[in-house]
Amino acid sequence: MDEQERQDFIRKIGISASDSDETDDEEEIDDPEHHKYNCKKCQMSFAKGKEYLKHITEQHKEKGHSCSICNRHFALKATYNAHLVIHREQLPDPAVQKYIHPCEICGRIFNSIGNLERHKIIHTGVKSHCCDKCSKSFARKDMLKEHLRVHDDNRDYLCAECGKGMKTKHALRHHMKLHKGIKEYECKECNRKFAQKV
Repeated sequence: MDEQERQDFIRKIGISASDSDETDDEEEIDDPEHHKYNCKKCQMSFAKGKEYLKHITEQHKEKGHSCSICNRHFALKATYNAHLVIHREQLPDPAVQKYIHPCEICGRIFNSIGNLERHKIIHTGVKSHCCDKCSKSFARKDMLKEHLRVHDDNRDYLCAECGKGMKTKHALRHHMKLHKGIKEYECKECNRKFAQKV
């Protein structure tokens, strides 16, 4: 990838080309103990999300993932998947209607009946999977596995808008809603809407 392609790619995923090479207000951190971004392909670690994105595009020739709805590009599949949540309210192409399965309890949409059925477990109220680090409990084993990430320093889920790293998919989805101005929590007292539930 030449320099122009690299800059175009970085611009497409939401980081300005000038930010990618220059240091920002953060102090440079070279101590591996402070590295929060770990490459799953070669085990290198990075202190900043921008450095990690540069590494995967240059060293591993990652082309990224393109959103077919808005044409934005993402370096990481996890970031791309989290991005897709912002399009869930848009009307899909009629040809894919059969792949949309809404939960009748909460309205979340799933791409298969199997995923919908797996999701419904959370509505039973049974939480049989407990975290041995903080005693929180979860309805499904995969939810516990995702939660365990909050107890480590890895931030593998990068925001395409600002490059900030998140520990979990859930945190990235929430963070992206803030960028988009999505306010889904309404106060019953004053009817104002907010991005976060208090």
